[in-house]
Amino acid sequence: MKDNLMTFLDHALLHDDELALDLLKMYFDEEVSYADHSEEYEDELQENEIKALHVLFEKDLSLYERAIKALEYDKWCLEAILINSHYLGHSEKRDDYFYHYYQVLLERPKLTKRGAYSAKIILAIYANYLFLLNSLEESLTVQKLMLEMGQVNTVVIVELLITYAALEKESELLESIERYFNYLDNDLGIATIVDTLVKLGDSELAQSFYDKYVERHKRQVKTCEDLLKKPLYERGSIFEKDILN
Repeated sequence: MKDNLMTFLDHALLHDDELALDLLKMYFDEEVSYADHSEEYEDELQENEIKALHVLFEKDLSLYERAIKALEYDKWCLEAILINSHYLGHSEKRDDYFYHYYQVLLERPKLTKRGAYSAKIILAIYANYLFLLNSLEESLTVQKLMLEMGQVNTVVIVELLITYAALEKESELLESIERYFNYLDNDLGIATIVDTLVKLGDSELAQSFYDKYVERHKRQVKTCEDLLKKPLYERGSIFEKDILN
């Protein structure tokens, strides 16, 4: 992902609405041009998607007006969706806002390449939002939809494992580790596997997955080494609330 799009997402995903909107307005007014922002994927955009993005750089309109106008051209314009979300305030409206997109995606609409990318980001935001609200079962359903839509990566699967652990769904957790082990084939993934299994009291299984990782990569992961060496009474429980904070 190019630096400009990452910068936009860094601004857009801030929890502070006022700060996020100030940074987003500065981003579109001063930091980048349309060409800079869209260089990574411009050749993939449909005509309506190009128009939507151009609107976001119209400095004579307020940022809110730009977002609304952009969504008239492209209802899956990620930038406009995220800008608009910060005008809702911290209320039930935000929940309803992302829930609406989730409901639409349950129907498996036909999306452009850019639209599919937007949908994946929106689902990831909604799943995390529900998780932080402690609506774990609801978050889990969104995470499963993400996987069904092909969003299979380390970050999504790590969140899935943590959610299963928090819900004490041990069999589903172990099944997911087996199924997605190849996608967890990095330091973050193996550390999550080891941490989760150790705190479930299954150090033997944790060691076996870690051994597979070391054999494949010919290197050790200090986090895993430390976890596996801890005495049982120091390991805590993955189900304790402070583990998730």
